[in-house]
Amino acid sequence: MRKIEWLGGCLFVGIACAVGCSSDDSSTTTTRGGRGGAGDGETGGANGTGGNAGSNTTGGSGTGASGGASAGGNGGTTGGSGGTTGGSGGTGAGGTVGSGGASAAGGTGGTGGTGGTAGTGGSAGKGGAAGTGGSAGTGGSAGTSVDSGSPMDASADVSLPPPGMCGDASTGTGSAFPPLTSYTAKDGGFGPALTTRNTGDGGLGTDPDGGANKVAIFRPAAAKYGQGGVTHPVIVWGNGSTNTVDIWQGFLARVATYGFVVVAPEQTQVTADHMNKAIDYVLRLANDPASGDCGKIDTTKIGSTGYSRGGGGAISVGSNARITSTFFFASNGNTKNLKAPWGVIGGDADTTFDWASISTSITGSPQPAFGAVLAGIDHNRVAGNAKAQEAYIGWMRWRFMGDKAGHDMFVGPSCTLCTDTTTFSGFVKTPTFDSL
Repeated sequence: MRKIEWLGGCLFVGIACAVGCSSDDSSTTTTRGGRGGAGDGETGGANGTGGNAGSNTTGGSGTGASGGASAGGNGGTTGGSGGTTGGSGGTGAGGTVGSGGASAAGGTGGTGGTGGTAGTGGSAGKGGAAGTGGSAGTGGSAGTSVDSGSPMDASADVSLPPPGMCGDASTGTGSAFPPLTSYTAKDGGFGPALTTRNTGDGGLGTDPDGGANKVAIFRPAAAKYGQGGVTHPVIVWGNGSTNTVDIWQGFLARVATYGFVVVAPEQTQVTADHMNKAIDYVLRLANDPASGDCGKIDTTKIGSTGYSRGGGGAISVGSNARITSTFFFASNGNTKNLKAPWGVIGGDADTTFDWASISTSITGSPQPAFGAVLAGIDHNRVAGNAKAQEAYIGWMRWRFMGDKAGHDMFVGPSCTLCTDTTTFSGFVKTPTFDSL
């Protein structure tokens, strides 16, 4: 293989298209306790505490228990909601002490108190031992805890779930993408793309001048990001020498509308290190529960791509086992270390990376590989060619989403690119490629 010179200068290209129970306590707690003995049993109130032994007084807001001779008062089925002071009336020596004791169970009703104050209501029943039972209603004051025993508080009894985790982000088990049959549209169904420029964190490193390295990220539209439970594959893009992301922004945004998250280093002399760190940054976002990317990125599907110098970076990055597909324009390098099927589009008028050397790399590849050469296209125009960009999108949709249309662009003797002799002047495949 001959020594390769990197192309300088910006591309002269046109880019195809270029995220109570408030117990009514006060109304019932001012009455006094039972007057003892044989009262008519008083009602303890609507939820209330210790019905007081005595006659015709309400001890609080409880369901009341019959006072008087029928015990110091059944403290109410839910006791705890007895008035703010509970049935203070119970102070009176109401009812038969013995029978009042029997209504100590009413105090337990206080445990159901809706709010701690109800418990005090339970203490209302001092009329005999029942009153003491009512003080068990003070236990109802423990009803200040979340579990009040009241259906109205049921929602409060449920603990909040733990902080969200990123689920499918690391398992690749998201929902299937709807298949596409064409890749000519400017919007592949997940647009308009959400573009974020010059972003990143300290993990991206610094440039030679000490400035922080940054990346551009292109995501599907916010309303469609993760729509239907899909998790989006990641693609890293490397610019050509001296190129800026500005040149490729339209194309990369278009790729994102086909369901991908695309990350591109903002450097003009992109290296494999820049590209690897860009991938790492996206993976950090994908696994950050506080990030808007949590649960929306499939970190098991990562593509390495680029043009010219960036294509060389893509080849180097593709030697990492985490890369599950590689595709590049007008470039060449040591493809023997690639870990997954790969593809390349070149130009037969390209004198920077001539087609003969690229063809040799394809035929000698240990991985299944495909290459097509554009007729009459030089180095500067390869990546901006409409058919080349469609092939790029089709390849990624096939390899990551399983599109049959993408598969048919490359596989088989009658593949779409193979039979388009107007656009392409030739193609090369490894012997194993058509078995994919």
